[in-house]
Parts: sequence; C-alpha cells; structure tokens
Amino acid sequence: MPAPFRIEQTKGDDKLSEYLGKLIKLIPGPALGIYLTGKGLVPGTAVGWWALVGLVLVVVFRIWGTQDKKLGQNPQWVVVFVSAVSFIIWVYAVGDQIATVALSTPWIASVAVLVWTGLTPLFVKGA
Repeated sequence: MPAPFRIEQTKGDDKLSEYLGKLIKLIPGPALGIYLTGKGLVPGTAVGWWALVGLVLVVVFRIWGTQDKKLGQNPQWVVVFVSAVSFIIWVYAVGDQIATVALSTPWIASVAVLVWTGLTPLFVKGA
C-alpha cells in the first residue's frame, strides 16, 4: 500500500469518517509504540535521548508514509510536522522529556494531548 499515512481530501458528506481517518493518520502510533517499548530497555538517564530517537523515527516514518514516488507525490510536510508535534506532546504526557528539556507543569501536556489531537484533524487538509 503506497503512502499509508497520506491524507487525501474527500468529496463525500461523511465528515465523521473523514475526521476519524485524519485523526488515525496523524497520531504517530508506530513511533510511540517503539518509544514506549524501548523505554523499558533504556537506562533511566538516557530516556530523554531515546525520546529524541523516537522523534526522528516519527519524521522518517511520516516522510516515507506520505509520499508515493511512483505517482510523483511528495511528502506531506504538514502531516510530518503535526505528527512530530503530537509525538512530543505524548512524550511529555507520559511524564518523560525530549533530550534534557523537561516540562515544569506536567498537566499542560495532558491537556495539550486532548486539544491538539482533537483539533488538528479539523484543520489539516488533504492533498
């Protein structure tokens, strides 16, 4: 399946299906799964750097997953950006940090997950 994370603009009236389709494609699930699994294997002092590796994986997966070279479709940079921000928010929401940057007010990340994840599918347009 070429470009599994690519968001295409639909012409139908089913706004809920369109919203849920975008929501699923914008959540960086594969990289979050790798990050959370690896977090248990990485020494505590290196978890922040492991999160940085996860962020790189999000970017690589989304660039690969939103382009189709056979059809001449370039990566969807908005999807790459939104997924990267989503990953960062999720890392802070589970109580971790990226590299050495900690969040001083942890509850902000939980609220950010709700707001960011809920609203971005409304504003991200497909190709």
